[in-house]
Amino acid sequence: MKLLILTQKIDKNDDLLGFFHDWLLEFAKICESVIVICLQMGDYELPENVTVYSLGKEKKGGKISYLINFYKLIYVERNNYEAVFVHMNQIYVLLGGLLWRYWEKKVGLWYTHRAVTTTLKLAEKLVDFVFTSTEKGFNVPTKKLHVLDHGISIEKFSGPSQHYDGVFRVVCIGRLSPIKNQLLLVQALELLSNGQREHLEVLLVGGVHTQADKAYAAMLRERVKLAGLEEIVKFEGSIPNMRMPELISHADVSVNLAPLGALDKVIIESMAGGSLPIVLNQSFIPFLGEHPAMFLLEHPDPESLKQKIMMLRELDMESRLSLQAKLREATARDFPIAKLIKNIISRYA
Repeated sequence: MKLLILTQKIDKNDDLLGFFHDWLLEFAKICESVIVICLQMGDYELPENVTVYSLGKEKKGGKISYLINFYKLIYVERNNYEAVFVHMNQIYVLLGGLLWRYWEKKVGLWYTHRAVTTTLKLAEKLVDFVFTSTEKGFNVPTKKLHVLDHGISIEKFSGPSQHYDGVFRVVCIGRLSPIKNQLLLVQALELLSNGQREHLEVLLVGGVHTQADKAYAAMLRERVKLAGLEEIVKFEGSIPNMRMPELISHADVSVNLAPLGALDKVIIESMAGGSLPIVLNQSFIPFLGEHPAMFLLEHPDPESLKQKIMMLRELDMESRLSLQAKLREATARDFPIAKLIKNIISRYA
């Protein structure tokens, strides 16, 4: 198959979208050729059968130039691709959908988010397939939906670090935003006694992307300061995608407090890398092994979260290693990236 892929950004180092570089590597393995059109281009290392075009955001182009470049590229390359795969950005479907239908190109949209917008509803009408990670990841009623789970590069995650220095490390990875609910974690830490705070390190990993996020991050920092948690809680900011496996492997627990909806991929990566999860999203239940109650926060209150962290901290080493191994094994079985990409391509046949 000759495939056209449209996405927001190609940059293997990007903290949020760097993972898509791995997707392209897998697409390249099973497609004759891949043409990628992205809004912004950074660093990448892709096989010869992958061609990357940018609409020009990295050159500070404007919306008019983006639009001209988009139509020029999909027209000039129209005989060099047979099908279209749009990643998350449904606006591409609205812009190109009628042309692709006229040219008899099948179009698939990957979308995994709780939000339902008018543009998403319109895009659903123009595509042949919709792909998502869970049933809660696409909330527009449609018979076109294919639930395929996430896919990650398991081989990047070597499992838990065997270096133990007596510090219990908790990570919370995701942009600093109310939807990610890092405040709940800070509130739980406020309830710890002085003794419970010893040999504890909490890393908040993620940047800010909107003015509302900036205000939220400032509030979190002030709360940490007022609670006397500055020696425990570290704000790491954004980190390159390639550093994520190392960070995860040194964490004992990975906390994700996003509400019910699509699976947050970082928790899947955490389980692959040896961090025990604490999640609020009940969509994770099928993937949490034999004892999901150990990792699921049933009530989003600080005391419950504090107790969950302390329970995992008090596990003996043998139990901890056993749980880590079982979760990694399940992740390798359920979420290999090769399986996901093959499932996507098979729908176009």
